[in-house]
Amino acid sequence: MPTDKKIMELPESTSPSGGSYVPIVDGPNDERISINTLSNVIRSNGIVTVTGDYDVGLTDTIILVDAISAAVNIHLPNPILANGKAYVIKKIDSSGYIVTVSSPTFLIDGVTNILISYQYMSYTFNSDPSNIAWWLS
Repeated sequence: MPTDKKIMELPESTSPSGGSYVPIVDGPNDERISINTLSNVIRSNGIVTVTGDYDVGLTDTIILVDAISAAVNIHLPNPILANGKAYVIKKIDSSGYIVTVSSPTFLIDGVTNILISYQYMSYTFNSDPSNIAWWLS
């Protein structure tokens, strides 16, 4: 016998990049899903799929980037605010467009940005609040 799905819409919120999104709680385990109304972002339980420039949120864990139409810029948060958190960023399309990951004013393994060029290529970015930096693993 099918079970009823509970869907609860929450008030519209503002993302760090300024776009608005409507969070939705859905499913038997109250999975959180939200759709960003400006930059085509789909979010579910810390997994985010983006098709345009994106500011990584502190509750994100995996960012899947679809750069099929254009190059995409991903901005990591301040490593002090991320406080030891790790993010996986993966390019999921087969286009020639590049995904650029950067952290304004903070270095990632000693450089200002990391380029992700190939489909299914990914990096894990680890925040280091002690050294105010990001490290790749």
